[in-house]
Amino acid sequence: MRIPSEGALKDEYSFVSCDRENVYIEAVKKAEDDNGCIVRLYDAYDMETDCTLTFGFDFDSVYVCDIMENRLQKIAEKDNKVKLRVKNFERLVVAVPCTIDKA
Repeated sequence: MRIPSEGALKDEYSFVSCDRENVYIEAVKKAEDDNGCIVRLYDAYDMETDCTLTFGFDFDSVYVCDIMENRLQKIAEKDNKVKLRVKNFERLVVAVPCTIDKA
């Protein structure tokens, strides 16, 4: 039996996206030490770039990490967006601590 709903889904949804074509999101995975999310990205065109990551969910904080997911620096965020500078061919690891709602 199907129960009708009044909700509406967006035509498009992204878990995370980047606004620059030279910055590739390589991986999105669960963090090793908590329920947070890890995003790995890199510059593919040998161009230092200021970019914005936009997340499809709410969060309280974001960190740049080393490859072992150790938090190095807290990043300012606003409206589910984070501004980053990615250097030539640089790889970045970003951690988004969050909790999983088990409703």
